[in-house]
Amino acid sequence: MSSDCTEVPLRGPKELDNCCSSYYLDRWEIYGESLADARYMPFSCTSHSISLNKLTRCTATWQSGVLNISGLELLKLWFMSRKRVALSLCSSVVMFYDILTGMGAAYGTAKSGVGVASMGVMRPELVMKSIVPVVMAGVLGIYGLIIAVIISTGINPKAKSYYLFDGYAHLSSGLACGLAGLSAGMAIGIVGDAGVRANAQQPKLFVGMILILIFAEALALYGLIVGIILSSRAVVSRMAGELGSSASVPTTSSSSSSSWAKTRSLWPSILRWIPTSVDHIIAAEKRLLSLVKTSYVVEQVNIGSGPPGSKVRWFRSASDEPRFINTATFQSKEDSPTLVMVHGYAASQGFFFRNFDALASRFKIIAIDQLGWGGSSRPDFTCKSTEETEAWFIDSFEEWRKAKNLSGFILLGHSFGGYVAAKYALKHPEHVQHLILVGPAGFSSESESKPEWLTKLRATWKGAVFNHLWESNFTPQKVVRGLGPWGPDLVNRYTTARFGAYSTGEVLNEEESKLLSDYVYHTLAAKASGELCLKYIFSFGAFARMPLLQRNYKGLESLARNFRSLACVGWRNELLTKARSAETISSVKWHASDFEWKVPTTFIYGFEDWMNYQGAQEARQHMKVPCEIIRVPQGGHFVFIDNPTGFHSAMLYACRRYISPKPENERLPEGLTFA
Repeated sequence: MSSDCTEVPLRGPKELDNCCSSYYLDRWEIYGESLADARYMPFSCTSHSISLNKLTRCTATWQSGVLNISGLELLKLWFMSRKRVALSLCSSVVMFYDILTGMGAAYGTAKSGVGVASMGVMRPELVMKSIVPVVMAGVLGIYGLIIAVIISTGINPKAKSYYLFDGYAHLSSGLACGLAGLSAGMAIGIVGDAGVRANAQQPKLFVGMILILIFAEALALYGLIVGIILSSRAVVSRMAGELGSSASVPTTSSSSSSSWAKTRSLWPSILRWIPTSVDHIIAAEKRLLSLVKTSYVVEQVNIGSGPPGSKVRWFRSASDEPRFINTATFQSKEDSPTLVMVHGYAASQGFFFRNFDALASRFKIIAIDQLGWGGSSRPDFTCKSTEETEAWFIDSFEEWRKAKNLSGFILLGHSFGGYVAAKYALKHPEHVQHLILVGPAGFSSESESKPEWLTKLRATWKGAVFNHLWESNFTPQKVVRGLGPWGPDLVNRYTTARFGAYSTGEVLNEEESKLLSDYVYHTLAAKASGELCLKYIFSFGAFARMPLLQRNYKGLESLARNFRSLACVGWRNELLTKARSAETISSVKWHASDFEWKVPTTFIYGFEDWMNYQGAQEARQHMKVPCEIIRVPQGGHFVFIDNPTGFHSAMLYACRRYISPKPENERLPEGLTFA
């Protein structure tokens, strides 16, 4: 043992807690390349070496229950432990700085109130105008209340993942808002008192006083904004810590995966309003899939910059930039049929987490995130029509299929993913062995009869507002992003309600709900891309603009010839809609060429699914291939989550001929019904 080292008895985290009276000593601070670049890692008594400072290249090692450490490093270690104690005190005094905002509001109100009292004697008719400074001073107190609530929700004395950075972020947040509020309150009080008195002598000074008060109020508002941003950084720090300490799942990825995962936002993290990133999506997916027992491999499949022969250049947003499709492949028997699973709108492949284990015993499962969703690439969405939007998803899926060298697979699509899967099967039927559509969208059009509630809603001003928002491509994801650091709470409330209190079947347990909520938030809050397809594929009410049920209306052909000169697609659509509504039901005929369904199909609906299965029944009447419609009890639109057991039974029945050439039982499993 070197002479410049000091022996320190080995202590566990609990002993250190008792020694230093701090909740935060279960983590040591390890310095990076500079003292300002701090990193954190879990403290463990089983570790053999701890690098305390790369600048001095000194290390501390465990030997026979004794920590061998130099005197200099021991001093640093002692100082870091003192910082942890200071951190516990820091969280206690942060709220004091929020009181500064209240003090500023009180001073501004009192000082301005003196001027109001004087005006009551001198010019009673101007009293109401004189109250303006008092009101603006009172608003400062609301700013303090907001920042106090934000900070208090981020401080938990019993939490073991409260980092030093969190403490400084909360401290800075309170200081920024508190001092700005105090300064603004003093300015409003002084200017308000003098301004209302001067206004009694010269009314023209009132406008000048208001402008000064507005600028003073803006000062406090700036402090609030900075405080919120700093508080949101504490949330990101905590999420990053959980990400670093989460258990790893045995997965592998291709070399292309690493380059995509390492993508970082050039925007400074301290100024990022939305606490998410590509790394957060990948980590959230890994945590959710840790619930799956079957081994799997995750890879980022390079689909290039777009199909060379495509008439619709869905990839034109960045000419030569490659695209990647996030793909999870689950281990299965060699002779198992291949099942490709495609998620729906506002979802990702992780939504099937309850189904992977059961289905992997019979299928080789490949689940993907569509282009612009989940962990896949999110290029700028440049599509301007329904045709281009469909090509965005269909062509990218075909490029993915080529990259994976797949053919003769079973294709499953849920909701919007069912629409994409059906369109793909119509365009490339030679690659699809069987098509399974789970609560698919796109089998009803706007020209058909609408639900009574939707008809009534459209007749109101609320319906007009909703329709305008829809046509403006205002998506639910924009709301999540707009809430910034409060977005995760909104998503958590929705997930807990949808798959908990309002579930139509099996409720998620606490762990499943937490992991799914975290996963959903990061996939929704990420860069807008595929989500912008909404207004081009569907009209308000989720009616397909180009429905899978193609109809021919008597007289429309001649109308189209007469109005071919119309360049505006909107005019043509409106004309067709009016013409269709004027026709009788007896004039409806089917396009045999357009609706040439060549792939055997199975529809699966939950009993409580809001998607109308009557459209599937109508489609079946015009199919020349085998078609079944299966309804699963205790299931809604997410039937594979609500009733996974029933969904698995429906899947095995639908694919019985591919699993076994001579199925033993042709009867529908108990509980399921045919439509």
